[in-house]
Order: sequence, then C-alpha cells, then structure tokens
Amino acid sequence: MKTIYPSMCVESSSFFTSSVAAALVNIRAQSRYRHLWHYFRPSPNIIYRRKTAKLIDVEKLANNVIKVYDILENKRFNSIIIGPGSGAAADIANAVNAPLLPVHTMVIELRLFNPIGPDDVQRYAKEGSGLAKIILRNNENISIIIHDDVIHDRTMVKRYLINRIKFKKLPRAYDFFIKKYLKKNGTIIFIENTQPWKQYKIEKNIWFQLGGYGGIGFREYVSGSERIDSWLKKSIQRHRGGWSLDYPLEKNPESEWGTPTGLDKDVSNYCRKNNLKFIKIQTEHITNLSLLSSYLWYERNKKDGHSNGYSIGTFWAHSPTASALSRYIPYWAPWPDESTLKIADSHLNRMINDFDAPKKAIFARHGAIGPDIVGIRGWKNMLRRHFDKKNIRLHGSLTNLVYNRIKKRVHSLATLNSVESYIRNITTWAKKLDKKSKDSLTISDFVRIARKTGLKAKAIL
Repeated sequence: MKTIYPSMCVESSSFFTSSVAAALVNIRAQSRYRHLWHYFRPSPNIIYRRKTAKLIDVEKLANNVIKVYDILENKRFNSIIIGPGSGAAADIANAVNAPLLPVHTMVIELRLFNPIGPDDVQRYAKEGSGLAKIILRNNENISIIIHDDVIHDRTMVKRYLINRIKFKKLPRAYDFFIKKYLKKNGTIIFIENTQPWKQYKIEKNIWFQLGGYGGIGFREYVSGSERIDSWLKKSIQRHRGGWSLDYPLEKNPESEWGTPTGLDKDVSNYCRKNNLKFIKIQTEHITNLSLLSSYLWYERNKKDGHSNGYSIGTFWAHSPTASALSRYIPYWAPWPDESTLKIADSHLNRMINDFDAPKKAIFARHGAIGPDIVGIRGWKNMLRRHFDKKNIRLHGSLTNLVYNRIKKRVHSLATLNSVESYIRNITTWAKKLDKKSKDSLTISDFVRIARKTGLKAKAIL
C-alpha cells in the first residue's frame, strides 16, 4: 500500500494532517519516517544553531504542515475543517470528507551538544523564551508556548527545546489552500477546544506550559507528590518535590490540544468576506471530539450499511484510513493515562448503549512513561467490561512505566517501531476488507450529531 509521511518531523499536528490526507485517498499515513536520520536533519521546524532562528518563517511552516495535501491534486471539497491537530479532528474530517488545517505548528531547537537537564525548568524557560523572542521579531499574528512536560516528555526535553506556535489569525498559506480546495459557497468548520491549563506568562505572546495532558494536573507538577517521587526514584532520577517558575500564572487553552483564543473570530470574519458558510463547534475537552467522531462514523456507516466494530487508538497509534476501510467506529484516546481510560470507559458505555454494532474492538496503546500511565493490561481490563475477550485485539508496545529502567534510546525506538508496525498491520487488514461507506455526511448531519453529543454548535450559513 502506498504510504505518505508527515511533512514536519516530530510534530503531532503534521502527522494528523498527513493521516487525513491519506484517508481522503485511501492510502496509509505513517507517523514515523523510514530512516532515523529524518529526526536529526535540518528541516523547516528543526534548527541546530540559535542564529538560524531569525530565518524562521511561520508562513512557510504553515505551508509545510499542509504540503501533504498535494496528493489531492485538483480535488475540491464541500467543507474544510480548522481545529486542533489531533486524532479526533482527523476522524471528524474523514467522516465529512474534508481536509484538516491545524491551529498551530512547532519549532524545535535540537540540542545535540548542549542538552538541558530534564528538571532544569528555569533554564528551559530562559532558553525557550530566547528562541521565542527571535521568532516573534520576524513573524506576526502568532503567540508561542514553550512546552516542557518533565514527566511524559522526559525522554525528549533534554535534547528538544519546544516552541509551539499558535496562530492568532488565519495564515496566508491557509487562505491560498481554502481558495484552491474549497468549493464555491463552501463551509468552514471551526473546532474550538477551550480545555484549560495554567501557564506562566513570560512576556507578551510568550507562555510557558509546565506539564501536559494526562493523569497529572498542573498543581501536582508544581507541588510534586508521593507517586511522582516514587516514580522518579524507580527511574533512578535525583529530583524530588515538583517544579515551578517565578512568573505570573494565567489559565489558557492547553498547549497541544487547545485552540488559540480569538482565532474563531478571525476565521468567522474571513468567511463573511469570502461568502463562505461558517460553523463553530465548541468543547472543553479534547475527548469530547473523539466521542463526536464515533457518532459521526456510526451515522455515516448506517447510510449504506452498518459498522463492523470499534477501532480505539492512542496518540500516534492511530489510522483514519483503517477505520474507514474496515467500517470500525473510530475512537481516539489522546494518551494512555488513567484519566483518559476513565473517560474512554464512560464513552464506550454510552456508544454501546446507543449503537447497533458488533461488540468487537481493535485497540492500540501508544508507548508512554509516567506514574499516571496505564499499561496494556489495564486497558485490556477496561475493554473486557464492554467486549468479550475473544472479540478484543490488542496492540501494545515495548514500553516501561519508568524512565530509565531500560536505555532511553531503546525506549524511544521501541515506541516508534511499535506505532509503525501497528499502522502498517491495521491498514493492510482494513484494505483487504475494503468496506468503506460510499456516502459522506452533510453539513446538516454534522451539526445535528454534534448537538446530540452535547457540543455547542453555532452555524452561520
């Protein structure tokens, strides 16, 4: 099967955008490249030397994220989705047969020779804000979040200095894309996720997010806890007692899955000026979009047949192509942590009560570390509350729940390889079934189902 890869390395929204592009033409999208040198070569979003930061052009970054859509050639669509680059948004886009334009991109400074200790958040903030200031001097209509998850990203933050760039206005690259791919009088669907996280305000348009999505809240990152200290001890790490910075705190949309405040108004104005229809979907948690995607696909499959089961993925262990080709209802879990497991359990209970679908499930657990992470056995136990043992297919990964039990490089490679293997296997299996529904959903279907799942849906048609 033909495969496409994300345009921008180690960038989640780029992977999920490529997975949408692949699903629209029934091919496979892989989250990792075939050769590891891709992760270290200079690229539009990876720099080695601070002085090259002045060359960063956010418009080019935005264009590179959506470059994978070149595979669509001259095809035009009834709608385009703008929202958080995520597996949930990817499944929603695939359900309504629409491209996805993510609301952020990323710049990473790869620190091969001057690493930052994973517990030195002060230095991470200082170095990150220095990079952010250079980017802001040369680019307009953006804000930057320095994202430092000292637990879940512990294998990364020593070498990767992350600046997540949030669009405050629609990039020109997106304007060009919309005019090329959206039909006349088409619809822009804007997904706003206001899911909050406390962030340190470094200065205007520069924020620092300590920690990130999962089963550990902001306060536990700051104050520390017995379970974090125990995990650090098992991981052979010296740090104890939490992490914090001396900057003012404000509550903002979460770095990775939140939507930048105010972008909805700019997109709405854009639609009005260009005679386009505008629909805004609002949620306060990214998993509510996962529930919406499941209901959308159940409804779409009903139009000319039925669903065959449930496809549950976590983070990058995800394939919209496979879900569509197999008619397995997709449900995307952002992370394999204890909080997400409880939400997924509740959502599955609701879906199984509402859906007339076989109780079969394929589940893939993305490799992750931290005291809040649930192993493959814990997910299996949850799934057995909804599905018979014989009807569950599990895909795990060679991943320990501590940081240093096995060599860090082995951990990272094992995680990447397990994701690649899962996506390859599941899409090959789905391609053999080749059961994709012929019909997609209308805009009216979309709004009705969004409201049915409890989301706020505002339409300006």
